Amino acid sequence: MHILFISNAASNTGAPIGLLHLMRWLKENTNVTFELLLRVSGGTLQPVFESLCNVVAYDELWSGQRLPARVARRFGFNSLLGQSCLSPVEQRYGTSGFD
Repeated sequence: MHILFISNAASNTGAPIGLLHLMRWLKENTNVTFELLLRVSGGTLQPVFESLCNVVAYDELWSGQRLPARVARRFGFNSLLGQSCLSPVEQRYGTSGFD
């Protein structure tokens, strides 16, 4: 099984700490593999998450997106411009086979 976890941040607060405990347990007790998509990069727990799995930050994925593609995507012209208008998240995870 391959899981994509998504978290708002890697701050030292309730939800990220709970997620960290779950990920540690899975790593120690199962054969499950996983990755983490953070909405915002940084945070005190990001290095800890990185020690457990591959971590990708949503804000860093979007930083390289060109403005015309972002505008076309926003107004629904994806089909006219093809693959270049997919969001970076769709491009990265669209066919990754997560369970």
